[in-house]
Amino acid sequence: MRPICRAIIIVAIGMVLGLSVHGMAAEPPPPERPLTSTATAADVMVGGDGLVLSTVGQKVGYGVGLSVGQSAAKMCQPGPVDAGMLQAGFEDGLAGRARLGEQQIAQITEMFRALAQAAQSQQSESNGDAPDPAVADQSAVVGQDGLVLATLGQKIGYVFGLSIGGRVAAALGQAPIDQQALSDGIDDGLNDRSRLTKEQVDQLAVVTQAAAEQAKLEQQQQRLATAAEALAANQRSDGVIVTPSGLQYRVIAPGDGPRPAAEDWVRVHYRLAAMGGQVLDDTWRRDQSVELPVTGVFAGWQEVMQMMAAGARWEVWVPSDLAYGQQESRMGVPQNAVLHMEIELLSIEPQP
Repeated sequence: MRPICRAIIIVAIGMVLGLSVHGMAAEPPPPERPLTSTATAADVMVGGDGLVLSTVGQKVGYGVGLSVGQSAAKMCQPGPVDAGMLQAGFEDGLAGRARLGEQQIAQITEMFRALAQAAQSQQSESNGDAPDPAVADQSAVVGQDGLVLATLGQKIGYVFGLSIGGRVAAALGQAPIDQQALSDGIDDGLNDRSRLTKEQVDQLAVVTQAAAEQAKLEQQQQRLATAAEALAANQRSDGVIVTPSGLQYRVIAPGDGPRPAAEDWVRVHYRLAAMGGQVLDDTWRRDQSVELPVTGVFAGWQEVMQMMAAGARWEVWVPSDLAYGQQESRMGVPQNAVLHMEIELLSIEPQP
C-alpha cells in the first residue's frame, strides 16, 4: 500500500464533520466575483487527445472534474484515491444524498483519524510504506444501492467526493454537469494532466461561473413564484390573518402577558422550516428554549414579536423579503424562501 496521505484525510474529516451553527441572526451575502473573459457558452472548445467540449454541461463538467481531481492529487502525493469512487461520492454530494449511514461515516472518520496519527508517526521513517495494519480497517463498507467500499482508496475517494460534491452543489445550484466530461476531468486531474491550455482552463472557469449564476437566477425566480402562489393560497386558510406587510399568522394560544418592545429580549420556543420543506430547527425537540433579541434577527421576527403577548403560541408564515431574502442562513434556509414557523413566547427578558 502506498503511503497514506495525512492531508487528504484531515481535509475529508473537516468536511464531513463541519459543524452547523444554530441561531437566527442575519448574515451578510457573499461577495460577487465579476466575469473577466469574453468566453461564451456557445464557443466549442477543442483540447488534446480528441477532447471536444461543445455544450455548457460538458464545459462545466470537465472544469469541475479537473479541479476536483487536481485538488485530490495535490493533497495526496502519492495517495490511495480511487477515481471511480471519487466521482461516485461527488455525484452523490451534488444530488444531496449519501449512500452511507451516519454510523458508517462515523466509523470511517474514526479510521481516518487513526490512520492520520499512524502516518504522522511514520513520517520520519524512510521505509514506512503503510500505516499499522491494526489501525487500517480492511473490512468492506456496504452502503445503499449497491455501494461497496472495499479498499482504503475507495473509502477515501467516496468520502472526499461526497464532501466536495455537497459544496459544489451549493455553489453551482442547478448548473448543468455532463457526467462523462466530469469523469474525464477527474481522471485527468488525478493523473496530473490537462488536455486544455491554461487559457482554455481559465475560460472554463468563466463559463462555469456564468452557468452557476444563471442557474441560481432561474432557481430564485422559480422559488419566488412558487412562494407567491403558496402564500396566496395559505391566506385563505381558516384563522390566518395577513398584516399590511404581508406577514401571515394564526393564533394557536393567545397569551395574556405583556407585549415586548423593540429593545427587549425574549425567551421563546420555535420550530423553523422553509415553507413546504423539512424542519430546519426545533427548540422543542432539543428541549431547550432560547433567548433572542426582538430586533436584529429579521424584519418579520421583529414584527411578530411585538404583536405577540407573553404566553402566546402562533403559527407564522414570513415572506422572504421579511426574512433572509437572497441570503442563505447558516441553518440551511434557501434563498428567497418563505419561513414557516411556530413560535411560543415564554417570557420577556432583561437585556443581557
